[in-house]
Amino acid sequence: MLTPDRRLELIADEAAKEAKAIADLLPACFDAQWTRGRRPTTGLDAGIRGKGGPPADPTGDTVSDEARLRIRHELRAADRTLIKATAFLRGCRSALERALAAWEGD
Repeated sequence: MLTPDRRLELIADEAAKEAKAIADLLPACFDAQWTRGRRPTTGLDAGIRGKGGPPADPTGDTVSDEARLRIRHELRAADRTLIKATAFLRGCRSALERALAAWEGD
């Protein structure tokens, strides 16, 4: 069984790992949010020649690409979540620092 102190250390380590993993994902997500997903969505994307039909619309396809829109949505959600999480973590750290300073007689 974990002691409360060890449990808190493990939780803090996990929070730091998750923050690092998110930070590592951001550059790829920042790039991907402006381009279509890599998965073929039409015959032309897959290298299959069509016979007639409407002309290709790469700009419209990019704008409406569901994979791209999902990344944009998740980046906005991450922004909101990380703002709140950072505020909570900052408050936790500040409270611990104040308590320790009071204990030290400051």
